[in-house]
Amino acid sequence: MQIGKHTIGGDAPAFIVAEIGANHNGSVDKAIELMKLAQEVGADAVKFQKREPSACIPNDQKLKMKETPWGPMDYLDYRWKLEFGKDEYDQIASVAEVIGLDWFISVWDAKSVAFMEQYDPIAYKVGSPCLTDKGLLEAVRATHRPAILSTGMSTLEEVNTAVAQLGTTNATEIVLCHTTSAYPTPIEDINLRVLESYKKRKMFQIIPGFSCHHTNTITPAIVAVTLGAKYIEYHFTDDPVQWGSDQPISLDPTEFAALVHDVRQTETILGDGQKRVLSSEVAAMKKLRRYITIEEPVYAKG
Repeated sequence: MQIGKHTIGGDAPAFIVAEIGANHNGSVDKAIELMKLAQEVGADAVKFQKREPSACIPNDQKLKMKETPWGPMDYLDYRWKLEFGKDEYDQIASVAEVIGLDWFISVWDAKSVAFMEQYDPIAYKVGSPCLTDKGLLEAVRATHRPAILSTGMSTLEEVNTAVAQLGTTNATEIVLCHTTSAYPTPIEDINLRVLESYKKRKMFQIIPGFSCHHTNTITPAIVAVTLGAKYIEYHFTDDPVQWGSDQPISLDPTEFAALVHDVRQTETILGDGQKRVLSSEVAAMKKLRRYITIEEPVYAKG
């Protein structure tokens, strides 16, 4: 499977994504700064989110008041305040091309898919809240682009249905991404053995992935890689204490650099699984290996 410049799956290294999401707080300058920081600390790609707030927000939530950096406003206006349009994505696309960084989008509705097609995206992500949105899944499938599907707050039956809907034309082009939709996720609820269940699927050639919402630890990513995850996604910020709902579950640049380092080291440690005498063992083998070249003496009784 190819996503942008990167091969995903097989013997290829895990694809590590910095989820900027809405951590830009509505500022395209901040978004570009985060893109550059993510590239500096080793991210393979960055991801944003695109939605039509009027279509995606439940009616009973739209007029609820929220305290924001721009003062009190209803939730619908707040979501529009965070939303990027063509001018902002034109700038993001331009910067990404100049610095050579892959980027893509979590889409929340079919209209957003249509909007993003003008940027020839390398893939689409369907987040856990949208897993049961048949219209969105069909819109993503119709683009024939690689799809990443997060599976939080879903039953196995719902996951099966969503994979079938996405896989009608993308049968070998799906990353099935285990996640737990709790922010932050209690460590006992991360449940990474689900990855083993996904790897055993036979209906499609699924590539397993992991999206983490736990706070301040990269250990789940290391375990996920040892279980075969080929896609790793963490939220990314330059300051996890600043305002924003996703900031507290995001890695800062130092933490994200450690994530990349430890994932790559883990991949090296895992090796290729072939048992043989390694070149690093030869000196010790010559010095320490005991070979029996003659029969042990047989002693007579008495």
